[in-house]
Amino acid sequence: MTAGYATFQVQELCDHITAFIQSSAELRSCALVSHTFASSAQRLLFHDIILSPGISGINDIYAQHYRDDAAICGRFISVLHASPHLIPLVRRLRVALDERVVQLSQIKFSHLRDIVFHRNNAGTPQPANDAVCLAVAKMIALPSIRRLGLINAIFDNPQSFAQLCLDSTPQLESLFLYCVNVRTHSSDQTSPPARRASIQQLQLIDGRPPQWLLNPLSPFDFSQLTNVDLFSMRAMVPITIALIDGARSTITRLKLNADFFAKYDQSNLTMLATLPALQHLSVFCHGHLLEDVEMFLALLPTSNRVEFLELEINKGGQITAATWLRLGRAVAAASLPLAPPNPYPDPLSCVHCGRLSAAEPVANCVRGV
Repeated sequence: MTAGYATFQVQELCDHITAFIQSSAELRSCALVSHTFASSAQRLLFHDIILSPGISGINDIYAQHYRDDAAICGRFISVLHASPHLIPLVRRLRVALDERVVQLSQIKFSHLRDIVFHRNNAGTPQPANDAVCLAVAKMIALPSIRRLGLINAIFDNPQSFAQLCLDSTPQLESLFLYCVNVRTHSSDQTSPPARRASIQQLQLIDGRPPQWLLNPLSPFDFSQLTNVDLFSMRAMVPITIALIDGARSTITRLKLNADFFAKYDQSNLTMLATLPALQHLSVFCHGHLLEDVEMFLALLPTSNRVEFLELEINKGGQITAATWLRLGRAVAAASLPLAPPNPYPDPLSCVHCGRLSAAEPVANCVRGV
C-alpha cells in the first residue's frame, strides 16, 4: 500500500477533504477511491435529497417548475433498499405532493430532520388527494422531524390540512410556508384537534399570509413562538399581528423588511416595544433603498429592549462610502449594537458584505445577502 493510498484510509482526513468539495460529481468520484472515502462522500451526497430537477435547494421558491422526476425518485428508493445503511444519512428531503410521497413514506428515515413538500406544477393545480395526505402525515410523524416546509401546496379545507400533523411528535418545532392555499375555511369538523404541534420558529414567505393559520382547526400552536421571520410580508396585516400578539412574551428574534415597513406600515412598528423578550432584530433591505433602513431605525420605539441589530442588505448595485457612513450614523443614533458576522478585511469593497466605516461609532459588519 502506497503512502498516498494509505491517507485515504483515515476517516478524519477523508472527512476533512470532502468538506471542501461542492460538486456532487466530484463527491461520487471520491466514493470510488476507497471504502473510507466512500463513507465521507456518502455522508454529504445523501444529506440533502431533492427529487425535482431545476430546484437549487431545499427551500428554493424561485424555480419555474416543481415537477418531480419519477425515474429519479424510483432510483433513489431502489438505492436505499439495496443499501439501507444510507437511510440514516438523509437529513433533509424535498419532494412533490404526489404519488412519490406514498412510495417514500414506506421508508423509515431515522435521522430525517427537515422535510419540504411542494405542489407538482404539472397540469391544472389540484389539492393533494387523500392517499398523498396520509403519506405526508406518516412522514411528518417520524420522530426525527424538526422542521416542516410547504411550498405552493393546496388543500380543500382546514380539516384535510389539520390531518397532516395529527400524529406529529413534540420534536416538530419549525414551520416554513410559501403560498399555501386552503380553498375553503369551513369544515365538517367542529372540535379542535386533540393536539397541536407547538411551533417555535415560523417563516412566512407570502405576500398575503394564510388566514387559516389561526383557524380553530389549525394543527399548529403558535403561543410559544421564539423566532419569527416576516421579511417578505408587505405589511403587518391582522393575521400576522395576531400571531405576534399571541406570543408576545416568548418572541426573542424577529425579522422584518424595511422596504415595506418604513414606507407603508410605520404605525405597527410600535409593537416592538410590547415584546419584552425580543433580543435580536433582523432588518432586510435592498441596497438601493438604504434610506428605508434609516427611516426604519428612526421609527423604532425608544422603549424597545433589542440587544442585537442585524442588517441584511441585498446590495444590488454600487453603494457609496457616504451611504455607508450615513447608515452608520443611523445605527448609532438608534443605540443598537450590530450583531457581528464573520469579519472581512476590506470595509468597503467586499462583494459579499458591506461594512460600516471604522471611523463611525458603529464599526461592525453588515451582512450582505
